[in-house]
Amino acid sequence: MKQANKIKLLLFLLLACLSVSSAAKDFVVIIDAGHGGFQGGAIYNKVKEKTVNLEVSKLVRDKLKNEHKDVKVIMTREKDVFIELKDRAALSNRIKPDLFISIHCNAIAGKAKQKKIYGAYAVVMNASQMQNLDKYTDKQRLQRLESFELSLKAGNYILDELEAIAGRKRGGFHQSLRDLALLREVWAPSVIVELDYLSYPEANKFLASKDGKEKCAKAVCEGIIKYKEYLEKIYDDSDNDEEVNQ
Repeated sequence: MKQANKIKLLLFLLLACLSVSSAAKDFVVIIDAGHGGFQGGAIYNKVKEKTVNLEVSKLVRDKLKNEHKDVKVIMTREKDVFIELKDRAALSNRIKPDLFISIHCNAIAGKAKQKKIYGAYAVVMNASQMQNLDKYTDKQRLQRLESFELSLKAGNYILDELEAIAGRKRGGFHQSLRDLALLREVWAPSVIVELDYLSYPEANKFLASKDGKEKCAKAVCEGIIKYKEYLEKIYDDSDNDEEVNQ
């Protein structure tokens, strides 16, 4: 069977099994504040990426806990400490959340580029990983495809809200720029969210401000909830189809 046909078949099986795999399960989200400790990430105009990542992540956590009691939130870090990528991935693979979201800021070198490149981006599983499905068992391929499709869905919701609520230009998806270890190792639906470019002057001021962080957190939170509602609709539709066929 050709690779394309294999993928189509596995996607069909995925949609058929969604309600079974997630029935009677609380919605769980892992919030990963990128970098931390000695790993500062990007730094521009004294604004440290690791600090913005952590502060926005904690705001997302608090907003979800206070406004959505049916959502369980787990943080990979709540202080300025460095957590190995393998340990972040191991936590996710042990918990098996509905969504793993890693919050970051972007940056680019070169003064000319810094004046014109900005916007929010989402990073999902590297495309090359989706092309090497033969190395997995059928069950693992199904899980990888499910994760990939849902990662795209979650990323789209979050980017939409970052544009609508936080005024961040919708930059789209980065999928195959490099083989990111975190996304390679996490099996749950997973998205790295780049809030904006710290190297872009306006975005730098916005992300450094209290208002900017709060708007970004609200946007990410709303995107997560829309993703949650999307999953619930799929499960409800699947349950109704099963009742009709009985």
